[in-house]
Amino acid sequence: MITSDTFNQQRPAIYGDIVVWEDNRNGNSDIYGYNLKTGQEFPIC
Repeated sequence: MITSDTFNQQRPAIYGDIVVWEDNRNGNSDIYGYNLKTGQEFPIC
């Protein structure tokens, strides 16, 4: 599992060790990423 957040996550994409997705956790659609090597999640925009 990449995120345990209960809000909608959709439109995933992967490139190398990075997974990105659209996330509605803050009430708006934002883009988040997850580094598979480091295990760190990070906001993109």
